[in-house]
Amino acid sequence: MYNFKFIKPYYPEVEILELFNISKSTLQRYRAEALKGGETLWEAIGYFHIDGIKSAMYEPVKLSNWILKNKINTKTNYNHDVAEKETLREGLLLLANINQNQQIKKVSN
Repeated sequence: MYNFKFIKPYYPEVEILELFNISKSTLQRYRAEALKGGETLWEAIGYFHIDGIKSAMYEPVKLSNWILKNKINTKTNYNHDVAEKETLREGLLLLANINQNQQIKKVSN
């Protein structure tokens, strides 16, 4: 698996959508698929709520590992699956590049 370094331990849903380059409906579909897998949403994708905060929260390492395990390395049967995998791959590679640049800046400072 990739070793992504995230700035924060948890992200609100709106930031996860931007960070992983996915739509809200795609994320909702992932939640449904994770539940069908028999695990809780926390165990599978790091989904949880904090009392007093309207937005759902995500633990990004669990979510990225679930995406890599269940979406990136799966056989695709349809064109929309191929397009979704490519969008996810681009988002994860962009995230890796951002993390690498942040590590370089920390070392140079």
